[in-house]
Amino acid sequence: AQAGLSAKPGSPHELAEKLSILMSMPEEAREKMGENGRNFFLAHYAQDLLFDRLDKWFHEVAAAKVKQ
Repeated sequence: AQAGLSAKPGSPHELAEKLSILMSMPEEAREKMGENGRNFFLAHYAQDLLFDRLDKWFHEVAAAKVKQ
């Protein structure tokens, strides 16, 4: 989707490299990356499904907090 850069989980060095790349990119390129990400999201995820998943997750987190 050309909507961002990724780094291996648990690799702060790689994350720093990716952030450095982002910071050195022209503003227009970063804006295009964000636009690509938004377009990908809108094309592949139904809002109601996403909101249902988030709602379920929030309820699970709240229930887990109550049990603690």
